[in-house]
Amino acid sequence: MSGDKQLYELFQAEATEYLEQMNQLLLQLETATDSQPDALRELFRVAHSLKGAARTVNQRDIEQVAHALENIFAEVREGRLNLNPTMADVLYDGLDSIQLLMAGEVEQLDLAGVIANLHAIVPNQSPPSTSTFEPAPQPSAIPEAPIRTTNEYPPEEIIRVPVAKLDALLLEVSNLLVSRMNIEQRVSDLKYLREQHHLWQKQWRRVHTDYIRLLRAVGTDSNWQPMLDFLQETQRYMRLTSRQLSTNEQALNEDTLVLGLSVDALQSGVRQIRLLPFETMVGNLQRMVRDIARELGKDVLFQTVGTRIALDKYVLERIRDPLLHLLRNAIDHGIEAPDVREAKGKPRQGLVLLTLMQKGNKVHILVSDDGRGIDDNYVRQVAIERGFITAQDALTQSETLELLLQPGMTTTERVSTISGRGVGLDVVRQKIEQLQGQLRIESTVGQGTTFELGLPISLSTLRCMLVEVGQELYAIPTNAVVRVLDYEPDTTFTVKGKSMFVVDGRPVPLVDLADALERGEQTCQGTLVMILSALERQHGFIVDGIISEQEVIVRNLNPELARIRNVSGATLLANGQVVIILNVSDLIKSAQGKPVRRREVVPPTAPLVVRRRILVVDDSITTRTLQKNILEAAGYEVLTATHGAEALDLLTSQAVDLVISDIEMPWINGFELTARIRKHPEIKNLPIILVTSLDAPEHREQGFKAGADAYIAKGVFDQNELLHTIQTLL
Repeated sequence: MSGDKQLYELFQAEATEYLEQMNQLLLQLETATDSQPDALRELFRVAHSLKGAARTVNQRDIEQVAHALENIFAEVREGRLNLNPTMADVLYDGLDSIQLLMAGEVEQLDLAGVIANLHAIVPNQSPPSTSTFEPAPQPSAIPEAPIRTTNEYPPEEIIRVPVAKLDALLLEVSNLLVSRMNIEQRVSDLKYLREQHHLWQKQWRRVHTDYIRLLRAVGTDSNWQPMLDFLQETQRYMRLTSRQLSTNEQALNEDTLVLGLSVDALQSGVRQIRLLPFETMVGNLQRMVRDIARELGKDVLFQTVGTRIALDKYVLERIRDPLLHLLRNAIDHGIEAPDVREAKGKPRQGLVLLTLMQKGNKVHILVSDDGRGIDDNYVRQVAIERGFITAQDALTQSETLELLLQPGMTTTERVSTISGRGVGLDVVRQKIEQLQGQLRIESTVGQGTTFELGLPISLSTLRCMLVEVGQELYAIPTNAVVRVLDYEPDTTFTVKGKSMFVVDGRPVPLVDLADALERGEQTCQGTLVMILSALERQHGFIVDGIISEQEVIVRNLNPELARIRNVSGATLLANGQVVIILNVSDLIKSAQGKPVRRREVVPPTAPLVVRRRILVVDDSITTRTLQKNILEAAGYEVLTATHGAEALDLLTSQAVDLVISDIEMPWINGFELTARIRKHPEIKNLPIILVTSLDAPEHREQGFKAGADAYIAKGVFDQNELLHTIQTLL
């Protein structure tokens, strides 16, 4: 990285902090009832520091805006100007212009107009100094701070580290966790070996008396001596290896314990580094609430509780837009106009409350308002008119309010550029579900509305139950599991084509997990029912068994495979097996209306269905496993290979009906594999589909020249398109 580029990146990070500080201080001054001299001095100091930093990296436009802000803050500090909402609007525009300049979005900015508005507040402003360095201001009004000893408040050293480096470190820690699980498996193997050795000793003790008799019987017969010597040496080695096995097992257990503690501490440390307090984004939320309230002519008090709770940076960044949307809704459609509130006997100032509560490894975020609330009867009426439900459908209040989360469902009769209750709430729900979270709505007409978001603090690891369905394993997040029951077929009944059973006096829908995942060909015993919860709904899923509950390392999917239905990620077990982590919200949607299968033994005379066999070639274990699951769900038998050389070996030893191959692979890539298949006399007519992230025209042309029958880009990957292409070629 060049010095200039590195310096500018440091400036961007520093300027971002300055802007956040100025926004928060300005909001504090706007709502304060007293003069707040300390806040004014700090605001002036930050603006001055920003001006100097901008000059250092030759950002003259930012320097001009910061200088104009500095002059205004100086006038307010000296008491020659009074801060009012109209002046604050101009100051916020100045801060926003700096943000746009840093982002390079100058086409959206009228810089001359912003600077002119700032100069209009304090006419005849002097231009910023042209000197490269400028001493920090020392106003005479600032009292001298008392001198602290160095031991009183030791300074905390800070180093800036790019998030990408932290992510890479976290990935290495994840790999270390897998290694630890492998070592734990070796410990288990050693324990089993020692137990077998112990059984061997017991067998020897049983025949030891016979050995002594034999020794006495043969006496000095030289013909028996070699065997007797061997048995004596065997006994000695048996005692020796028993001691060594016990010593090694004890030492390995101790080493594994120390390694486990170190790995856990390292993982916890890296995760803590990625955690940021929620209060880091409160300033932006306060500013947005203030701007919208002024635009709508409403008086709104925005309060926060519990904002020191820390979340993973990844989670924090992705809940920003959903929270902004919910806050816009609260102000635009929840809080009434001041005159209306007064007529209802409410305070003229409306309240929007943002509350955070931590429960274990989850955080609950509540966005509440004391506004008009949501009329669930009106929501039901609109839903019937728009065809979401019928007049005969009986819904609880919670289920009725949940209709607002459906795409296209809205109860507002006017178009608003600020918000729309129901318009976009489906996007809010989708983003929360992508974070393994849940969204719940509560509302009372005339009193207000609360949206509750339940989210994991971090997504790097997840507590899951490993469940067995036929011959396959799946991971289900533990926080979605309500309870596990024995499956009793006689207790199920059908309502409108839906299989149900009763839990705690309430009917709960029931379906085979294999059917919800469209894995109907799996032979399932169905011994347990897992009741899962999402979106205020509960649903029972029949599984063959629960293998274990454990913390798993979440491996994110490739971007082109990130929204495969029912799948939220994957994990790698200690034995190297890839296990799909299920998305419970998707799963409950997929299960709607599916009946429980009848578990009947297929008569021996049933016709044998021969399944087509497909070879999947890809060096990515995640992509390979997902494609295998998609194809097996469609009824195909699947073989897999990690590169072209392995694929050729399989093709010459086993019958295959079609090949699906990636292009970029070690040893033999997809182009070479296709060409070699076309030259082989026995398999030259085999259909070949190339599925790859290479989407340039020249790559497609090269693929078809090599002999591919179809070419599918992963960037627009659609499993239905893949299955249709396979069906066409076969």
